[in-house]
Amino acid sequence: MDHQPWPRLLARWQDGRLHTLLLHADGRRAHATDERVADGAQLAPALADTLAALHRSVHHAVLMTDTELATDTLSRRLGLATLCTVSWARALRLAPEDEAGWTGAARALDLALHTQVSGGAISSQIRAAYAHLTRCERRVADVVLANPRAALEMATARLAEAADVSQPQVIRFCRALGFDGVKSLKRALAESLASGASEAPAGHPLLMRSTQALRGLDGATLALAAETLAGARQVDVLADTAHAPLRDMALQSLWRAGIPARPLLPGDLPSTSPGVCLALGSTVAPLPGSCGVWITESAQAGGTPLQLVTGAEAELAPALLATLALQLLLADVAASRRRPQRPREEAQHGLDGLIVNRPPRRAGLRAQ
Repeated sequence: MDHQPWPRLLARWQDGRLHTLLLHADGRRAHATDERVADGAQLAPALADTLAALHRSVHHAVLMTDTELATDTLSRRLGLATLCTVSWARALRLAPEDEAGWTGAARALDLALHTQVSGGAISSQIRAAYAHLTRCERRVADVVLANPRAALEMATARLAEAADVSQPQVIRFCRALGFDGVKSLKRALAESLASGASEAPAGHPLLMRSTQALRGLDGATLALAAETLAGARQVDVLADTAHAPLRDMALQSLWRAGIPARPLLPGDLPSTSPGVCLALGSTVAPLPGSCGVWITESAQAGGTPLQLVTGAEAELAPALLATLALQLLLADVAASRRRPQRPREEAQHGLDGLIVNRPPRRAGLRAQ
């Protein structure tokens, strides 16, 4: 990267107050400020004063806010290489364990930075930074450069053993390149290999197609689908023959999360109480009278708005892309169930106004 990756500025503009933290490579948060910023016109000067008061140059920052801002203009005024904005709701989804949202904001910035570097070869990035690495960090770099694909499959302990260094030295190597840790480096390395950007042989077509399909998933729809499943009284899981293994995966994950779920077979009736139907496959559709979440290969006209479209699947690995999409969805469901429940109007905050159409109440039925 052209700019030093650390430290990074974390900022939150909420309720007329601007809070800032300085995030260091070792995870420390320092230089906390809190000042009144009433409107957007005062935001840029306040952030500029904060940056000027620091003893070190900051090139990357994240702003947690629910207000629409011209991010490119603001980043140029502040002289930042990267400035990303993230809503408070998305920050919570990225890190449900931190109710303040700081950890989620930091992860959003990390994702933004890695998206920028993923288009180029990670090998080239390591070579560019090689002269500035310590002796132990260079040993790790040598292992990764010698065989990027093998390094991608190594656990941290195995990578440290191959480089003859300690595991903390492996983590320091990752942070010297601007990554939060080993997982972040491996994620960027996998994307680089999948896009064929590295000097290694071109990525496997199946891996390339999977990466492209997952990038095409709509984040807001995925988040709303997860919230819908997490709050359901009953989930009916419907799948065609090709996606039957996914039905079993979904049922087990929902049960572990404490959500009542059942497989729906031909001839079965949907839940009588307002429930959710999880439909898996392009030949099935959510049942009438239920809120539907649909994982399908192509968008279906007239279907539920909560469609997670994965694109065509590879012939040699049926349902692979749907499997990846389902895993992402179920991970978000589990995170939502672990997070303490808030009032419904607050839980829906930041979902861009997407509303799930609940089934109409049948005539003659009374609420139990």
